[in-house]
Amino acid sequence: MISLWGMGGLGKTTLVRGVYQSPKLSDKFAKYAFVTIMRPFNLEEFLRSLAGQLHEGSSKKEELLDNRISNKKSLASMQVDKLTEELKRLLEKKSSLIVLDDFFETSEWDLIKPRLLPVLEKTSRIIVTTREENIANHCSGRHGVVHNLQVLQPDDALCLLSEKVT
Repeated sequence: MISLWGMGGLGKTTLVRGVYQSPKLSDKFAKYAFVTIMRPFNLEEFLRSLAGQLHEGSSKKEELLDNRISNKKSLASMQVDKLTEELKRLLEKKSSLIVLDDFFETSEWDLIKPRLLPVLEKTSRIIVTTREENIANHCSGRHGVVHNLQVLQPDDALCLLSEKVT
């Protein structure tokens, strides 16, 4: 579990998306998902979005071996319990990188955690972003890592801008 926090507009999402899309990670995980937490938070919609992204990353062979038909149409009609079962099926015995972007309240994580953490492999990683330090600490718990993204110093910002321009 990795939490990244800092004020709005610092580039938390941009930084995490860059890591998420990094070619260096392409062979490290079997499954990938990047979900932005929507307002107002709706657990069912969140689970549906997460399952949909994880399903898209499944190979046809894997789906045939599972002997289950699970497409976007069936996901659309699933409720929380069935979506949780589907997540378990998609995540069990798979290393996964899951980004959960823009947590606003600890209660959101409290609803997600029991449906996600028990089925993740030890090789999986969850990255969360938030504007609040207390939410970052809550999500990471005792065993996670918390990073505070800081504003760039003027010299560093100028150097970064110069690299991008040239």
